Amino acid sequence: MPTYTFNCDCGKSKDVFRSMSKKDAVICDCGKSMNKSFSGTGSFFVEGSTPSKAWKEKRVRHKKNASLSLKQIEKYGSGPRLTPNVGGVETDNWEDASALAKESGIDTAGYEAQVRAAKNKNNSQGIDESKWKKAKEELKRV
Repeated sequence: MPTYTFNCDCGKSKDVFRSMSKKDAVICDCGKSMNKSFSGTGSFFVEGSTPSKAWKEKRVRHKKNASLSLKQIEKYGSGPRLTPNVGGVETDNWEDASALAKESGIDTAGYEAQVRAAKNKNNSQGIDESKWKKAKEELKRV
């Protein structure tokens, strides 16, 4: 509980140790009601908020976001899928597309990146294993 300084019009002052929720008037010896004065100490107290409470709330929000990311990856996959093709000719997989591009004289650098990405994906659900592992580690860290 804080200590408040109350001043009266007659010039007297009184320090009172009391709860913040207590709103009744403080009466001076002369019979008048005293006014609460505010000192410029530079410190303040916000009712209902503490650093530990703020830290806990932040941690809960972070954990919910990490959990949500993991659930979204598991439910919807890692994002949009590209169809393997070379010049509009669709193939069964990116390895075939890379081979066809090489035969056609087309640069295969982009196809090789897709081949590596396809190897990381769980084919049953289309989940990128690297993104899934990252989300799972984020959830463990929280």
